[in-house]
Amino acid sequence: MGTDGLVDVGQSVAGATAIGGSLTIKGHVDGDAVAVGGWVTLEPGATVDGDVVAVGGSVRAASGSVISGDAVSVGGMVEADTGAVIECDRVQVGGRLGGVILGVIGVAHGAPLAFRLAMWLLRVSLFVGAGVLLATYAPVRIANVRGFLTHRTGRSALGGLGLVVGIAPLCFVLLLTVIGIPLVPLAITAFGFLYLVGATAVASILGERLPILADRKGPVVTVLLGLALLSLLNAVPYLGSLAVLLTVTVAAGAALLSKFGQPVVVPPAVPAHIEPAVTPSPNEGEVR
Repeated sequence: MGTDGLVDVGQSVAGATAIGGSLTIKGHVDGDAVAVGGWVTLEPGATVDGDVVAVGGSVRAASGSVISGDAVSVGGMVEADTGAVIECDRVQVGGRLGGVILGVIGVAHGAPLAFRLAMWLLRVSLFVGAGVLLATYAPVRIANVRGFLTHRTGRSALGGLGLVVGIAPLCFVLLLTVIGIPLVPLAITAFGFLYLVGATAVASILGERLPILADRKGPVVTVLLGLALLSLLNAVPYLGSLAVLLTVTVAAGAALLSKFGQPVVVPPAVPAHIEPAVTPSPNEGEVR
């Protein structure tokens, strides 16, 4: 999980699966070849006796490769060179637009370098722009996510763990039905949106604590400062990027469990029943 898979020349496996990475086949797969969050590439001479499925990427078959079953791409394309053999159907869900959407949210393992660089630039622009929009038009919800993250950190961590563990099985379940296949890009987009909200909440916390522009910090400036700090931390190899990933994952769990910072409606308190005061009659207390 999280790494690329390889079936090398002369190697034969019963089935090949890559989750969070791409799959390259140079040998023989006696079964299906599946990549979730990556591309499936068949080199010349590669053979797959079953289906080839790429969720969040494309299927690329070089000349001389053979796919005995279907070639399916969700959020990408099915590309076959002249001389490549696909014996059954070619299925594309989302096409190039779906590939761009998945590339923007970071699911582009195995894609060409130019595509990944373009998606990185677009992702940074959209990430900053979306953070500014959230800070401008949904400050209350971001504040609620912050509050949930701060006061219920344990539950937020469990929510983030559920997101990470559950996204791949969810995509597999959706792929089992014709109706569910078009929902896979939507599920991955929702997954990315929760991470965006979580990152905005974390950026808001960090930006507020930075001793910069203390007297002129509005919600937008606070988020921009926090995003800049997150970007710097993410540039630190291994430890920095891991720390950012874990923190944003916990914050994404807070966004999920708080229903995107939905305000909590507190019902008005019911006043206690008060006995009416007894006013003594004018004659009360007189002795006859």
